[in-house]
Order: sequence, then C-alpha cells, then structure tokens
Amino acid sequence: WLLYRSLLMTKLILVSGKKRSGKDYSTSLLAGSLRSRGYSVEVKSFAEPMKQIISVIFGVSLGTIETAKNEPHNFPIVMTQSNTEANAVRFSTDMRQILQRFGSEAMKPVFGDDVWVRLMDQYVQSSSADFIIVPDFRFLIEHIPSAMTVRIKCNLAESADQHVSEIELDDFAFDYVLNNDNHQLTQQSLDNFVTVLLEAH
Repeated sequence: WLLYRSLLMTKLILVSGKKRSGKDYSTSLLAGSLRSRGYSVEVKSFAEPMKQIISVIFGVSLGTIETAKNEPHNFPIVMTQSNTEANAVRFSTDMRQILQRFGSEAMKPVFGDDVWVRLMDQYVQSSSADFIIVPDFRFLIEHIPSAMTVRIKCNLAESADQHVSEIELDDFAFDYVLNNDNHQLTQQSLDNFVTVLLEAH
C-alpha cells in the first residue's frame, strides 16, 4: 500500500494494447488533446528505464530501440571483450524479444515483479504534471489503484505472440476501450474521448 500512496495522488492514465495496435500514436493524440485544454502532461513508460539499460549494454541508441522493436527482421548484436574485432561475439535476435526477455525474465526474478512499478513510483513522486500517461501497461502488477485504464483495440495488431506481456491483460476490465481498427483513431476521436474522460473524473 505504501508503494502506491504517491501514485494515487497523481492523475495517471495507463494505456494498453497488443503490439502494433497504436498505443504510442494514441498516447500522443491523447497528450495533445489534454495539453490543448491547458493541462500539463508527461508521457512516461514502464519500459523506459529498461530501454536505457539495454541501450548501454548493447551500445544502441534509444531511437534505434524504438524503431527496431516493431521490425520483424532480426536485430544484429555484436559484443566485444576488447577493442579488437577478433574477440567480437556476433548473434542476432529481434529487439522485441530482447525487451520482453530482459524485462520479464532477467530483471523481475532478481529485483521483484514490481521493479518497473517501483521505478515509476519514484518518477511520479518528483512530477508536478496534471497528467502522466503510461503507454505500455502490460501486466496485472502494473495496475495502479485509481489510475484510469485505456485499452487500444486494433484489427491490424498481431495476435500470434503469446509472450505473457502480450496476453496477461486479455481479460482485464478496462475503464475505456478505444477502437483503432484500420488505424482509424484521429485527433478529433481523442478530443471527444478526453471530453468524456474529464467529465467522468
């Protein structure tokens, strides 16, 4: 309970959806709509600290991680133990698998299932924003009491990925569901949604 006390004092919006459902795009529209009404808004993902760690470990930029996470082809990794190419170890995987396995299988068993929520808590405590939007709500343990929850539905989102980060919230009761079939959401759609959201809260 103490962990979430500071979170409860902040207006949080947790956005969820399958990969390629349009979470980041919808979040940007939502933030824009709130800002246009005079609210201060910050966008902060649970995965941001993890991406920063991966950026350092693998020597790739945050921009590259953001681009590669939605690319289906393999992502090359080169690790060296010295400055010589002779000691380089090369292998390839895909960036989404790196993120999934590092976040769920490397960090959580060591630092606890709530490691990313605790880091979010530290961030929220130092924020003075009217709203903080979290665009990557994927696990039940990340549900923060009294936060608003939004699910982005899209018929173009891939459903073959059965990693726990993609399916754990399939039966979760979201406060709001936004239909982004055929990527139909627009700024006007989100403006209308924000009107409903503000009236309800």
